[in-house]
Amino acid sequence: MNIDTGHDRPRPRRMARILIGLAVVIILLSGGWLLAGNLRVDGLAYDYFVAHQGGLTVANVTIDAAAPSIPPFWSVQISGDIIAPGPSAVPYRAHMWLRVEPLSGSVALAGPG
Repeated sequence: MNIDTGHDRPRPRRMARILIGLAVVIILLSGGWLLAGNLRVDGLAYDYFVAHQGGLTVANVTIDAAAPSIPPFWSVQISGDIIAPGPSAVPYRAHMWLRVEPLSGSVALAGPG
């Protein structure tokens, strides 16, 4: 005689609750990451760009593109006019392609723009 006590396998309702719970957690994490990215990546990229110009004057900084990349990173393309000191003071346009992690604030140079 084989009696099924229900302990051998999870019931469908319990499995559905677990899956719904996981889906809610994933949605909340993704939403938080997107919100943090939209609020922080521009400022983080700007600060990194200005800090890495070696003390030169920076003007007309623009975020050319910012989009979610491979989580947790955002891809940001930024550019600005760099004015070297001296009598000529001819500006040139510098470009950077950055990987920004909006929650921790870490920024890495992915390559020139």
